[in-house]
Amino acid sequence: MADTRDTDSADEESTGPPPLWTMVDGSVELRGFRCRRCDTVGFPPQSYGCPSCGATGDDLVEALIPASGALHSFTTVHLDPKHETPFQIGEVATGAAPLIRCRLRVERPQIGQELVARIRTDEHGDTLEFVAADGEEQVDG
Repeated sequence: MADTRDTDSADEESTGPPPLWTMVDGSVELRGFRCRRCDTVGFPPQSYGCPSCGATGDDLVEALIPASGALHSFTTVHLDPKHETPFQIGEVATGAAPLIRCRLRVERPQIGQELVARIRTDEHGDTLEFVAADGEEQVDG
């Protein structure tokens, strides 16, 4: 089960939504939610209601989801007006939440392959991406 903690702070300046990840003990963890009523864990965080039981408000609390799992599916994007192509998008099954849709940085992705998240920083800012857990060579770009 994913850990949960309260992250509200009146001292923080709001400049948009918080990132979908955080670093915990050197590892990336995803910011999701857990329903206190039925224990459903989901990603990304939202307050519209639990997809399983419909609970809202204080019944939905932040949950940190380990950002690793098995590759469930993937595709290669060849046309995109905002990003250099080609690049890969995949769905990772973390075991704690629904499938996590994410950018992949893997040379030859294989269904079932174990992946871990990392934060890539470049001139455009920080990007969450998943790479091979075994250290397989990563795609440049």
